Amino acid sequence: ISNIFMPSALNQIPDANFCFTSSTKDMIDVILSASVINYPLILEGPNGSGKSSTVLYLSKCVDANIVRISISSSTTVEDLFGKYEPNTSSKSLKFDFQPTDFLNAIRYDSNSTNADFSPLKKQWIIIEELHLASASVIDSLAPVFNKQTEQILLTDGQVVPKRDYFIVGLISQPLQNQSIVKSSMVYKVRDYTKPEYDQIYKYILSKNEFSDDVCSYFSDQMFILSKLSASSQAKIPITVREVYKI
Repeated sequence: ISNIFMPSALNQIPDANFCFTSSTKDMIDVILSASVINYPLILEGPNGSGKSSTVLYLSKCVDANIVRISISSSTTVEDLFGKYEPNTSSKSLKFDFQPTDFLNAIRYDSNSTNADFSPLKKQWIIIEELHLASASVIDSLAPVFNKQTEQILLTDGQVVPKRDYFIVGLISQPLQNQSIVKSSMVYKVRDYTKPEYDQIYKYILSKNEFSDDVCSYFSDQMFILSKLSASSQAKIPITVREVYKI
């Protein structure tokens, strides 16, 4: 796909259901480079610029175990790491800590028999809409994004050791809290150029048997709308992802 190579357990990489533009290839180089050394990465770019699709596709290419989390303004620290819940199998009232898949993905457990969290299996964690996280959630994620930190303090006072993993945060707006930014590599994904718009829309429309003239006309109009949307800050649903849904 690009100029970066890394080993994979697969005999053949999966088919990709999206177009590899020059900006996508640049993003692929950054993601693979960071993943080799498990360096925390933040991808910042407009919605519909292929951040999620590219990371998910590459994780499949390297046969990684994937934990995908979508953040909202209502997400709590307990939602991320886990919480105490009543034990229904116990005769007396008892509360047990129920860890989330996210916590299982980042903590080291020598007693674990789950093959997905084996050291032999690459672990990729994808956090979408990270810019929507509350201040408390950002603070709790700071040690997760810090490669120099070897342990994580949970809300109940537990201190758990970290395992090797590759974590990617996806944002469409800059993070106000700099605690994560300072310990991560930040890559700004640029918006598509006009030639890339032509390439993408031709890829989508030609698969549905539209002529080249229709592809060209449609791309011209959508590119104009995208620039109007950006200049006026109006929320016009004209991203490539939304066009594909239509």
